[in-house]
Amino acid sequence: MIRFLAIGTLAISILYCFVLNSDALSENITSSQEIQSASVDSTVIHVDGRHATTANNTFMDHLGYLWIWSMISVALIIAGLLMYFYIWRSNKDALSCFSFRDKVMCLVSHVPDDESPAWPHVFAGVMASFGFCVFVGVVLACWPTSSLHYDETGTFLAASGFVFAILISVISFWTLWQTRKIERLYGESIEGFKGLTQKIAEEIAKLNDDFRKHGQKASKHHRIFIVTTNPYFGILSFHGDKEEQDFKLNLLGASDYVKKTSAQKDGEKYVLEVICGDSNQIIKFNEHFYKEHEPGTDSAAEIKRSNDATEHFIKSIEDNTGAGSIIRTSVIPEVQFAIIGNVVYEFILLPPRKESPTGIMGARRIADRAICSRFVNQFKVLQQYCTALKSTGK
Repeated sequence: MIRFLAIGTLAISILYCFVLNSDALSENITSSQEIQSASVDSTVIHVDGRHATTANNTFMDHLGYLWIWSMISVALIIAGLLMYFYIWRSNKDALSCFSFRDKVMCLVSHVPDDESPAWPHVFAGVMASFGFCVFVGVVLACWPTSSLHYDETGTFLAASGFVFAILISVISFWTLWQTRKIERLYGESIEGFKGLTQKIAEEIAKLNDDFRKHGQKASKHHRIFIVTTNPYFGILSFHGDKEEQDFKLNLLGASDYVKKTSAQKDGEKYVLEVICGDSNQIIKFNEHFYKEHEPGTDSAAEIKRSNDATEHFIKSIEDNTGAGSIIRTSVIPEVQFAIIGNVVYEFILLPPRKESPTGIMGARRIADRAICSRFVNQFKVLQQYCTALKSTGK
């Protein structure tokens, strides 16, 4: 509805302004003829149907034309803003956890969703930028020292310039949309396991903040799905650092919100589900870390501390999220991921070794609602597979 309103506003406003333009031309010609017959001092020079008024009338005619162009510029800007509002309203869920700056970037270039087409961005960008340029031209032309000269050459150049500007604007905004789409599909590379932990902790914090801003009422995007061997990020590599503490507190905070929404009878629920290694996998993973990271040292105490802390962390989450929310299995895929809201973090988490001292490979961040949905479907398939595998006793 809003997109038709934007297009309709543009069409009606331009038609109205052209009608006013015709009326203004007629009034100027009539006024000029009356001035010619009334006084020689107010001479009007006719050359091939064109006319130029004297200094007493030129400025007022000048303002009349500028008023018409100012109305056209306002109509273009309004049409562009209406289309941007339509884009925002159609993708509120996908943009809910974005900052204001990121929302503006998405509206101008590309919304992270495969279902969002290019033409609204192109239309809105061309209309808003073209209207702004016309408005700036009107402002500059308002200075008393400037003047307008209407002849064949001026009309030809102005029309050519307008067509060229619109053509370049369409190409530019279309290219911008395609570029942003390619960047979004490729994802953002993340260096190191510590960087990954920090990014995930920040993403969970933003999701929790969004939940609080909505009066602690969940929406479909209030969801966290994690597939990894050890879900307690940082317990081995940088225990006690800010990244590890932020990850722990934010994920536990999300589990509290799951518990609150689970008690509500109606509405969406905050979802937190995890597929991770069982106790034997956690022990093996932690032992391998200390063997490679600190060879030759007696790390039995550290291994026990890490095992106990991990088990306590998993139990704390499961106490809030309920039975079945965390599935523990002996088989975890090498390519692991975390879904937070409408963002996917995909990575290969391995214990540190010579080839990979950080214990992580190929980590990337993808902000796209459609891709998130596919990863959620993959999580559900893994969930069913792990449940069936567990029932067999393997």
